[in-house]
Amino acid sequence: MSRSTQTNETVTPSQPLAGNPLVSMRPADLASSAGYLLKAVGTSPLKAGAHVGGYLKALRGIVAGSTSIGLLGNPPPAFDILAWNDDTTRLPAQLHADYLDLIQQNPYSNPGTLEIAGELIDMTQVTVGAYVVGGTTDHITPWQGCYGTARLFGEDTTYVLSNAGHLQSLVNPPGNPKSFYYAAPAAAEAPETWLQHAGERQQGSWWPHWREWIGQRSGESLVAPKKLGSRKYRPVCPAPGTYVMER
Repeated sequence: MSRSTQTNETVTPSQPLAGNPLVSMRPADLASSAGYLLKAVGTSPLKAGAHVGGYLKALRGIVAGSTSIGLLGNPPPAFDILAWNDDTTRLPAQLHADYLDLIQQNPYSNPGTLEIAGELIDMTQVTVGAYVVGGTTDHITPWQGCYGTARLFGEDTTYVLSNAGHLQSLVNPPGNPKSFYYAAPAAAEAPETWLQHAGERQQGSWWPHWREWIGQRSGESLVAPKKLGSRKYRPVCPAPGTYVMER
């Protein structure tokens, strides 16, 4: 029996984005134009992730919300996930452009093409366990592509397919009756084959599954310190810090 996850189709860098009423653009061109947009701004801080995220969403043809907000002047609906998403990190434009270069060059899929601190990177040589999560309706990083990430690591790799989209698949705490997930070793070559052999759908959040997984690969539990910091590293301020108060 086949399983439907209601996801967008996987596309290659040379294929246009299908089903888009606005444009027909290849992913490689999309990354290139977004990178040009960032580099043109320069190295001054800006909310780069939010700009490119909106750029991607518009080009994917998700225009209903944009029409209501941008053209009709309606305020965005109050929604906890969107509020969290708007709490962006101010990255230098050049740093974010470097991330886009990683997307285009894809050095992690080509061992030996990326060098960090004098070491050539080969993800297949990673010996520690990897726990990779994808979202069934993620339009930014489709779950099939995330499965490809899991396949880059060594043998001790677990792939989890969580319901919902880009943010909700991760911000998915226990207690949501609509939550479910699949979990299995990333042994199959194709993501669809993995899904067929991933076992029964697990109801609830994947968080308890991850806690059990990480517990099996961790040392003995330690008693938490009664006070934060040390003589050398004093606490700066109480949690959550001062940056959340800045506007």
